Amino acid sequence: MAINLYQKAIYLDPNFASAYVMLAKSHIFLYWFQYDKSDNRLLKSKEAIDAALRIDASLPDAHLAMGQYYYMGFLNYSEALNHFETVLKSM
Repeated sequence: MAINLYQKAIYLDPNFASAYVMLAKSHIFLYWFQYDKSDNRLLKSKEAIDAALRIDASLPDAHLAMGQYYYMGFLNYSEALNHFETVLKSM
């Protein structure tokens, strides 16, 4: 599973922000597509996003993942849009 590969990449390089982003997206997609609708799945996604943002607060992909987290995890459109707008401004 891709999650294991991202976890291994993070283990090998704890400052690999993009690996945290991809790990977060993997978790949120598992939640969104009904494979695992647990609160724990959402928590894992948020933890990975937060780690990526700690490493690089301006990383557009991390803000994209945060937007997806709010959209797919909570249908919180306004918060998702805030993060999507951050991505657009950085492009």
